[in-house]
Amino acid sequence: LLILSLVYLDAFVPPKVHSSSSARSTGQQKSRQASHLQPTVKKYFTAQTTNGIRKRRNAQSHQRNTLQSQSSSNDNINNDEKNNYPSSSLQLTHADILWKLKPSRDVPIWKRIWLKMAANLIRLDCLIKRQEPPLVLCPKGGQAMLEAQYVDKKSIFPWRRRKKIGRFGFTTMAGPSNVPIQETVHELYDLDANRQFRVGAIIYMFVEEEFRKREVGTLALQVISLIQSIQACDFTMLVVDDNGSGKLIDWYSSRGYQKAPKLQAMLGSPNGIHGISMMTPTNRILPDDCQIQWW
Repeated sequence: LLILSLVYLDAFVPPKVHSSSSARSTGQQKSRQASHLQPTVKKYFTAQTTNGIRKRRNAQSHQRNTLQSQSSSNDNINNDEKNNYPSSSLQLTHADILWKLKPSRDVPIWKRIWLKMAANLIRLDCLIKRQEPPLVLCPKGGQAMLEAQYVDKKSIFPWRRRKKIGRFGFTTMAGPSNVPIQETVHELYDLDANRQFRVGAIIYMFVEEEFRKREVGTLALQVISLIQSIQACDFTMLVVDDNGSGKLIDWYSSRGYQKAPKLQAMLGSPNGIHGISMMTPTNRILPDDCQIQWW
């Protein structure tokens, strides 16, 4: 099993700017990348190592909980209303969700088994060497699925503590830069039009109806941005189709996305027949209390 699994270890794409054996290399590579960016978007490419990110998350955890308790008391939300599961009036945070990085849905079952075995061998290797495992590990193939699982900490039954509430498909390999991408980045962010930029894409986003309007989509965008940043993507792009209402476009705009009309044809939506193309810089910062499991 060990020999057969080693054959499939190359099924994983090593993160371009993240190494399980040296957290220092992450900051060095990301710093070199950020040094070429203008101040207008440099803040989106913050370089942080895995240990540094987790220390920051732990340091801010107490402050976040304090602010949440103060906000709850100011809004006069009683305990009975908080315990009403699920309540659309309560916004979820990363502490409420477990993010599971999985193969895309078109991957055959036999390959999923090998990927799982290879992932466990990598974890075992890190454990033996007493090293921190990679924060994110993506397989070859160019796509992955991020599954959101609601964690019900009050349930006494282990098999009922997690509930699948959403799934999100996206690319895990940066596509080659081209003239429309360079021109769009120059127009939106005033960066050098001759520079090569690497972009990832969001393919689909789905949230169960009972958990909509609870910020699950917003949290997913943060995690996807983090993963694509680790995979050396400078920007994330997508096509927004809201049947002409404009509400979904406004929703993405409020979360940092900007319209990119020159990318319409490249994303398979010429003249907006399938939606409006939008893009935003990736973000390297790990959100507070964010839990990511791969494979």
